[in-house]
Amino acid sequence: MTDSNKAYKSIFDLPEMTAEEVVEPHSFRNSLLRALCYTAIVPIFMLGLFQLQQFQRATKVADEAQLALTQSISWSITSTVDSTEKFLRILSEEETPNLRGFLNRFFAHSSREVSVVGVFSANGALLSLCSASGTPVSTETIGILNKIRKAGQSGDVFFSNDAPFSAQIGLVVRNETNGRSVVALIPNTFLLSTLHRLCGDQSFNVAVWDANARAIVQIGQSDPAIVGELTPENRRQLLASADGIMVRTPGTRDVSQSIAYNRISDLHWLISVGQPLKARDEAMMASLETSGFFLILSVILSFFVGFWMNRPINRSLQTLIEAVETFGKGGRFRFVQPRLEKEGITDFIELGKRFEKMADMVSVSQRKLERLNARLEDLVDKRTAALRSRNRELRTLQKLLLPMQQGSRTRKAALKAHLSASIRQFRKFLHLNDLRFISNSKAGSVDPGKTAVSVELSSQIYGRLVSSDPAAGASDRVASLRRLANSMAIVLANEALLTQLDKEHTTLAIVFESMTDGVIVFGRSGRIIYATRYAEQLINDGGSLLGIYGKEHLQKLYGKIVPEDTQGQHIRLVRRSATGKMQTLDVVGFKVVNLPGFPGERCCWLVRDISREAGIEAMKENLVSVAAHELKTPVTAIRLLTETLKKDIQAGRLGNLQDLQELMDETLRLGQLVDDILDVSRIEGGVMQLDKRVVQVASLIDRAARLVAVRYPVEVKREIEPEAEVIKADPLRLTQVFINLFVNAARYRKETQNTASCLVKVRQGANSTVVISVTDSGKGIEADRIGRIFEPFYQADMSTRRTEGGAGLGLTIVKGITEAHHGEISVASTPGKETTFTLVLPAY
Repeated sequence: MTDSNKAYKSIFDLPEMTAEEVVEPHSFRNSLLRALCYTAIVPIFMLGLFQLQQFQRATKVADEAQLALTQSISWSITSTVDSTEKFLRILSEEETPNLRGFLNRFFAHSSREVSVVGVFSANGALLSLCSASGTPVSTETIGILNKIRKAGQSGDVFFSNDAPFSAQIGLVVRNETNGRSVVALIPNTFLLSTLHRLCGDQSFNVAVWDANARAIVQIGQSDPAIVGELTPENRRQLLASADGIMVRTPGTRDVSQSIAYNRISDLHWLISVGQPLKARDEAMMASLETSGFFLILSVILSFFVGFWMNRPINRSLQTLIEAVETFGKGGRFRFVQPRLEKEGITDFIELGKRFEKMADMVSVSQRKLERLNARLEDLVDKRTAALRSRNRELRTLQKLLLPMQQGSRTRKAALKAHLSASIRQFRKFLHLNDLRFISNSKAGSVDPGKTAVSVELSSQIYGRLVSSDPAAGASDRVASLRRLANSMAIVLANEALLTQLDKEHTTLAIVFESMTDGVIVFGRSGRIIYATRYAEQLINDGGSLLGIYGKEHLQKLYGKIVPEDTQGQHIRLVRRSATGKMQTLDVVGFKVVNLPGFPGERCCWLVRDISREAGIEAMKENLVSVAAHELKTPVTAIRLLTETLKKDIQAGRLGNLQDLQELMDETLRLGQLVDDILDVSRIEGGVMQLDKRVVQVASLIDRAARLVAVRYPVEVKREIEPEAEVIKADPLRLTQVFINLFVNAARYRKETQNTASCLVKVRQGANSTVVISVTDSGKGIEADRIGRIFEPFYQADMSTRRTEGGAGLGLTIVKGITEAHHGEISVASTPGKETTFTLVLPAY
């Protein structure tokens, strides 16, 4: 586990940060060489980019040439067909006696490629027939003409079985005025001549296809499959474009083609002009070879120029390096300037001058250091003897300042043993008969014949080192004792500081754990690295949170994703806790910066339990909705009854007593609802006042039963022990408790019960209490709802509110009055059988 993901028990245990790694510098020669390489790469890159653009432009020009060729072919064919159709239209309007002569003149003087022309009457009779050669027309040809007349259209192609590459193209003109049909056949040879004329010696595969994807005429190698490979999207683009489209066939560049398609819409023909990509590549290779030659030449020249320009720099740099190495070996830095001036680089010449000045200064300093070194050797020899004598003393002090080995002893006992061992070693080393440490708590006046050295640090005296041996008064021994006293003062100061830090740590930990809000700290991986015990109680029911992913844990418990980085945002989480109570938490994100061992920011959560505030908020919202619903019914009834009485009075009739009674009942119901809401408000606010008096429980039960029986069918029985007949309580409030319990029993009686039955038992309890149990034989309460029946506005069966009324405040008031009497209430229920409410109240 990395430091960022490691879980720590406390934020005071976080490790310290580590030092940054040192980066080695780069070589000057390598940097210079890289700069030259980058300089050469730029023009190479620009030439390559130019070659790419030239290739793209050549490809675009080739595509435009193919599309232009398809348009030229389409225009030429369309012109020929249009001129022929104009002649046929004139022929359809000519008088019958003149048809034969007109046709002969047409074939004698026209250069059109028409082979046969036939004129048919409206009923299909052949009026005239003529061929370009003047020979008789075959029966097969007449059948083709007749077929075109009946159901054909211009552009239909008829292939000859005898000659595979011979085809006749039919043209038809129908005169709507006289009903004539003029049909002409044109051989496909005029298409072939058109293609040869327009294509010339270009290496294109050109074909003209009819509506059935059959090749009418073609030049080169045109596969019929290329028409079938047109996708629906290609066909839509072809219909929408007047200039045609370009399509590349699949495969490698050796077999793939770039094909231009265009259409002749009047004849439903398709023109394809294809060119193999291999042929394009060969056409472009000449220009690419020239450009490639200049590209390679520019690369070679760039590296050659860079190498040539780099030579004097390298020689100058090598001269400086050799001079520095020579100076390091022999202490001389000469004959550098002539070689640098020969290269002619002013920066290196100036650098060589500065190196010579620096070498002179170093030589002078070296001679001074040699003289100082001789004097220092004399002083070292004199001090060596003294240092050797103090070496043993320093080793002893070093052991004193080392961390003490505590073992199984307390820290105070370990400190005492540590100091005692050091004092014994010094007493042995200084050859003293007596040496001891006296703390401030035991220090008094010191005898004049004893030697005493204060153990103090920064004006703080911790005690004295005292010796009764006369030899301890010598100056060298006093200096040694002072060093021992200083070291002991450091150890004692560290112990005092450690004790203070432990105290502050304990104080901060207690403050953190005593907060009413939970605190959680996350690592960068999303794991929790610190959490207070209160936070663990809130979101993990007391279980440990260290090392787990907080976001996944909350999503599992609350079904809601809460990101770690929620700075300044309030996120509300709601769930039912392990105890069965609804728990509402408010999570607020914040950040801490540069925790020990955790550089940068760390995300934190502040978790607060707002279940009570959420309950009050929900109660307020429920109060508005329930009050609006419950107040609306009696107010509406009062308004209607008042209008009825108003009409009766205006009509001079006496009011209906039943209406008056209902008006009074609704008024009482409205007043009761308002009283219940006020009681709940007093209970929630803790301001309910009681007028306690000594009363008989039986009288309160009977009074409550009579009041409830007025509106609800209920039968109440009671069993009271003699010892519990009297209780000190507020009679009105306790009667209100019985009324609410009896009303609750009447509302939740079984469907088969006409009258609800209640049994009230009163007995003496322990510790001067009276136990009152109210049992009804109604529907009972489901186990999953018992925990909520005392909540404001909650009803175990929400359908009762629609049928019997009620705001769901009765049991809330019962519990509030009971607790105001310093009593307790509990409930036990068997669904479908009975429910028992038990009140335990102080007798006095």
